[in-house]
Amino acid sequence: MVAEHCFTNAWQAQKREEIGGCDPVLLEKTIHALALLDALAARGLEFVFKGGTGLAAALPRLSSLSHLCQS
Repeated sequence: MVAEHCFTNAWQAQKREEIGGCDPVLLEKTIHALALLDALAARGLEFVFKGGTGLAAALPRLSSLSHLCQS
């Protein structure tokens, strides 16, 4: 589940610093996409990620998304 505080500007700014800088719009869209996937999974929809997308989704740290961010 994506926690409510993850949608705040302050939390996102902190994560951008931890990651090493990235496009704020990309980070926000990523959070919303993950929240959507969480909601779909909670309703029983099954899906499979393949390739790098699946690997990135399986990693526990947000910094795993750093390959999507501009340095």
